[in-house]
Amino acid sequence: MTNIDTDHDGTIDLAEANPAAAGVFDRLERDNEATLDARELKGRLSAKELAVADRTMTAPWRRRYLAIVERRFKAANADADDTIDAREFDSKAGRALPQLVKSSDQRRTVPGRREQRVVTGHRPEHAAVGSTDC
Repeated sequence: MTNIDTDHDGTIDLAEANPAAAGVFDRLERDNEATLDARELKGRLSAKELAVADRTMTAPWRRRYLAIVERRFKAANADADDTIDAREFDSKAGRALPQLVKSSDQRRTVPGRREQRVVTGHRPEHAAVGSTDC
């Protein structure tokens, strides 16, 4: 997540999360229909979350996606300081946020932690995780 922490303060705020999420939306939305389906979301949203967003939100999908990001951000922001720090990223709600704001090929990092690179294309239990320090 350090690549999302543009002000390098060791936390992520919504102003940093939203542009990252918009970029992810643009990369996921490959068929140019301005919608996201379960195939494009690849496990980022549950079937229930997808159905609720489809049924209850009338905004274009890009705004729906950003609204879901904001909802997850607020859920992860336990101390209500409008930022997510390493401790909050370690919570259940905090672990749900990176699924929406980072590409699957980006490094899996948390502000204040050593960066790790995840080799994608494998099932999670077989993903190779290694230090980026060479």
